[in-house]
Amino acid sequence: FSTSLGQPGEECEWTHYIPAAINIKMADGICTVSETVHESSTCFVLRCAVFAVGDGSDMEPTHLVTAVKVKPADRGNTLLSPLAGSSKMKERGWVVFNEFVVTRVTENEALHLDANWKLPCILYYVQLESDPQNVEIRAPIPAAVFWTDFGNLGAQQTRLMISEETLPKNGELVAIDAEFIALNKEGTRAVARVSCVREDGTCFLDDYIRPSNSDTVSDYLTAWSGIEAADLDPELSTRHLISLKGTYLKLLYLLQQGVIFVGHGLSSDFNALSIYVPSDQMRDTVHLFYLPGQRMISLQFLAWYLFEESIQQTAHDSVEDARMAFRLYKKYLELSENGKLQSVITELYEAGKRLNWKMNGSPLQADIA
Repeated sequence: FSTSLGQPGEECEWTHYIPAAINIKMADGICTVSETVHESSTCFVLRCAVFAVGDGSDMEPTHLVTAVKVKPADRGNTLLSPLAGSSKMKERGWVVFNEFVVTRVTENEALHLDANWKLPCILYYVQLESDPQNVEIRAPIPAAVFWTDFGNLGAQQTRLMISEETLPKNGELVAIDAEFIALNKEGTRAVARVSCVREDGTCFLDDYIRPSNSDTVSDYLTAWSGIEAADLDPELSTRHLISLKGTYLKLLYLLQQGVIFVGHGLSSDFNALSIYVPSDQMRDTVHLFYLPGQRMISLQFLAWYLFEESIQQTAHDSVEDARMAFRLYKKYLELSENGKLQSVITELYEAGKRLNWKMNGSPLQADIA
């Protein structure tokens, strides 16, 4: 059901509460919809709703939110909340997705309407008899996302030439790294650059992410990120500047193809990108060179100790860091094969403690960067 009918006054039917279930009866070609059960009617339950919401100041919606009803069998899922399974959580049978914020709410909270700031756009009802079916269907991401422009980009941008034939395939290794900036007064960490390289070290993805119009960059963190203000300005940038959605789709394509991601601190990068990657598709060097109960070792220190190379001397470069992560992973495989891995990791920590985790008297920039 789409409630965006486009006629003034038609939203009056939905001024307060949306039916959690409706009954539909077909007779002589006439469809009758009611909350009351009738003979030969079919019951449909509300499983999902999309709302247009605003700040209430001018009755103009600013964005969309989605409310999803959690199946009873799923309400004990501790991944949703540490309180899942409690009586309080059982009352909160709906989950609201508001951009990156996910909240458990009651049915009344989920379906409450207010013409000043919250109106329904799409209501998704499911036939009761078919509701127990748990079928997950994901739309395949086409390879074309790699040469599709996303957002309003500047004319000076440079792009990497790539074809579908050269894109990584199932089981192939891809090294990835991301750089970040700070947004708004809160200093919220946001992705500003994402780079991916093949096993031979060639870069096939190097996206600079343009902040949304609603966000203000409070700090480019240039000393760590290497990002300059001009890099993210459509009028000045010579980089491949696109929206976060564009990069997101490219990474989802690689994920669906079954590539294996290699990187240092992958969990942090993918969390910032709001992408879930199964553990069997990740090779995180921050955990491969690690002793339980000890600190994580930075990419910078590992490169210096294992390869006698200095990286990140002025600022981070995501392409350089991705390539180094690849080299570290290959070193890990080599040490594992010849039985020297544990002794080398032990020596790493001994050297780090002895040097106070400094190289040539210079402190490291970050533990896992």
